[in-house]
Amino acid sequence: MLVVEANPDHHLLIGYSCQVNKFQVKPVFATTAEEALEYLEIYANDKQLFPQLVLLDLLVPRPEKGLQLIKDIRAVYPRLPVVVLSQHQDHDDIQRAYDMGANSFIAKPLNLLDWEEHFQILLSYWLTVVTLSPA
Repeated sequence: MLVVEANPDHHLLIGYSCQVNKFQVKPVFATTAEEALEYLEIYANDKQLFPQLVLLDLLVPRPEKGLQLIKDIRAVYPRLPVVVLSQHQDHDDIQRAYDMGANSFIAKPLNLLDWEEHFQILLSYWLTVVTLSPA
């Protein structure tokens, strides 16, 4: 799972939330859209390291960058699921994220227990319930 998130505190929360669930997912973090695209390009042909899912904070560092990243991912990796995970809840930005090709838009949890619960559901859905298309 590739996580595009600039906030180091959220890196810790996401890492912890992934660690305590039964899926034992080890997130790879990118702090900018450029880092995320570079990671995807480097590992595009590596089935072990290419992510099954991208979690994207829309504010990387502002909504326009996050929206452009969705568009860029869709252009090269049209089947790669992109889930926006953001505290930013502007209705226009949510609509634009879906218009650009986001698969889901989820509000960031407010406390540790909610982070754990959100990630249990999120990972269960994307890694066990959904049948993903091969890359």
